[in-house]
Amino acid sequence: MLKIHKISGIKYLCKTSRSNPYTYSGSGKIWKRHLKKYGKNFTTQILAECETKDELIQKGLYYSNLWDVVNSVEFANLIPEAGDGGATTTGKKMSRACCINKSISLRKFYKHTTEEYRLWRKKLNSKCHEMRTYVTPKGIYTNAFTAATANNCSNVTIINRCVNDTNKPIESKKYWKCGWKGKTWKELGWYNLPLDP
Repeated sequence: MLKIHKISGIKYLCKTSRSNPYTYSGSGKIWKRHLKKYGKNFTTQILAECETKDELIQKGLYYSNLWDVVNSVEFANLIPEAGDGGATTTGKKMSRACCINKSISLRKFYKHTTEEYRLWRKKLNSKCHEMRTYVTPKGIYTNAFTAATANNCSNVTIINRCVNDTNKPIESKKYWKCGWKGKTWKELGWYNLPLDP
């Protein structure tokens, strides 16, 4: 979808799985801040209806590149729209209170589910993370969580280094002291391969 604010003209490229996409206002950090300031007064244009995740990623990246949404001052997008919501927790650490509340909520949810559902959900969670082979300095893994555990980082870091940013030159100043300025994550041993059939 393409959302355009009626007052400011700021645009936002996004996706939703809601049956009525017009009820979705968007979740981007800058976009939400903009709506808070100027109100939820925007138009929504449906650009594509996708049947598969691959199609969604293809369309999202097509429009992201077409309009250069990350660098354009007309757009509120911080990252290209790839259908995954982006790295929403990058650089954040959950507080103890947050962890406790999350744990309580999950226990309440699973208390009212069947054993069959729990087993199905466990398999689904595991399978959804086995979409590619992650190559890291600590080894090769078919699951982002196991790769993250081995490399003492988050699964978001694994996805970013091995998939999203693998060929981008490193520009973050926090890595300059390591001598990585201008290098790519792939050069440093972080990349992905398709799963063996």
